[in-house]
Amino acid sequence: MKKLKLTLASLAITFAVNKTEAQNFSYSLSNTTDNYTELVSPTNLSNGSDWKHTSFKIPIGFSFPCLGQNFDSLRIEPNGFIIFDKKSNYALATYKGLSCKQDSSQNWSTLSYALSGGILKIQYKNLGFTNDATELFNYQVWMYSNGNIEIHTGPNPTATYIANDQTTLLGLVNMNQDTNTKAYLASGSPDSPIGSAISINDPLLYLFPIPSDGKVFTFIHP
Repeated sequence: MKKLKLTLASLAITFAVNKTEAQNFSYSLSNTTDNYTELVSPTNLSNGSDWKHTSFKIPIGFSFPCLGQNFDSLRIEPNGFIIFDKKSNYALATYKGLSCKQDSSQNWSTLSYALSGGILKIQYKNLGFTNDATELFNYQVWMYSNGNIEIHTGPNPTATYIANDQTTLLGLVNMNQDTNTKAYLASGSPDSPIGSAISINDPLLYLFPIPSDGKVFTFIHP
């Protein structure tokens, strides 16, 4: 009986340690450049309408590991967050403040996705920070079955428009803030970004200025 109790105690300690490790944001960050290419014949979610107040649930297409869990679907929010699980609120944060808008031809921004070569690619086309019809920002989020996440920056208005320093929030976030580490975020210059895990009491971190066309940021799964 004593041996059994010790075994159960050991299992409980192992589980607790594994759970703590699973919730750590032990990612790493790399950056590179690549030509931005729009998706070919993607599934259109917005269908030419105003989706400023709409979220979309889509299948990932494979089992995607994130923060110690595996997910087969996600929800795309209009505020730039991709939510992996409603209960835990594990999320991928992208370009904060971008939203659906109309261009000078009255066309709405589009949101679409495609599963290509085992990679889920989500495309945000012609979004904006303001009501300026010529301010059209583009980017894609690529998700791999090994848990890596790439954010590909496309054509954008940084040459004429400079957003505030709290616009480019890129990284993984636990919005429940029920773990010692609440996020892993990219900060500093887009040319030499720094990836940092931050605690509950730390302020959020941002990239500044807005990355230029062709910048790719990869959050590498541990």
